[in-house]
Amino acid sequence: MTIPVDQAERERDHLIEKHVGETLAQRTTRLAYEEEFLKGNAQMAEKYLLEQVKANEGDARMLKDLAQFYLRQRELEKAEQYLRDAYAF
Repeated sequence: MTIPVDQAERERDHLIEKHVGETLAQRTTRLAYEEEFLKGNAQMAEKYLLEQVKANEGDARMLKDLAQFYLRQRELEKAEQYLRDAYAF
């Protein structure tokens, strides 16, 4: 018997959180940091940060984290937009 992919991912995330003590939000933030600063892979870091924003819609802190990332990448228009969104909440 197979289970849907989204259900398998939720179960995986729950097991990781249970055994490691790291929430999905904490893990996504850590992975983004590792990709950007340790591996130099800005595309993957951006992917993780965007996932974080989507999963935590309305969380100003997540929007500010993404804005700071865009500032470091010198993408000023995107940074400005996410900062505006963050302060709108």
